[in-house]
Amino acid sequence: MKAKIFSLLILGAFMLGSCAKKTVNTTGGTTTYDDSYVINGNGFKNVVYAISSVAQQSCNYDASSNTTTVSISGTSGDSIAVSYDIQFTGKATGTYTLSPTGPNVITITTTPIKNPNGLQIYSSNSGAKLVVATYGASGSKITGTFSGAFSNTGNNYTFSAGTFAASVQ
Repeated sequence: MKAKIFSLLILGAFMLGSCAKKTVNTTGGTTTYDDSYVINGNGFKNVVYAISSVAQQSCNYDASSNTTTVSISGTSGDSIAVSYDIQFTGKATGTYTLSPTGPNVITITTTPIKNPNGLQIYSSNSGAKLVVATYGASGSKITGTFSGAFSNTGNNYTFSAGTFAASVQ
């Protein structure tokens, strides 16, 4: 019985560890993550949010609206829940200019785990950029970057070095 419990604990630890999507940068020896960004403005100075433990990720294409939607959520460290909602026209790699009203838009939500009332929603402003680097077939990955001006309750922020990766459905 103890052996079964121990085996289940090891299996559970392995599964949780495999959810973390990290890539080791061998040149600097630092750890980087597939889903991350740097925020500046209104009290933030080069603050990095990296989804170190991914809870959900997906990429779906809706042919009727010709729209791809990428959704990613997880935690940054152990204290902030982060989610990405990315929408863009079509189903191809390329550079997309973002707008707060669509059709190409990114919304990023952060919530302190210990204070759900601290919910923050950042929306891409006109002129922000989304670059879809890879967009594979079902079962493969979509990857890309984003940067530019975002806003939250009238305050403006600059997002840089934004990255994302999700499984294409």
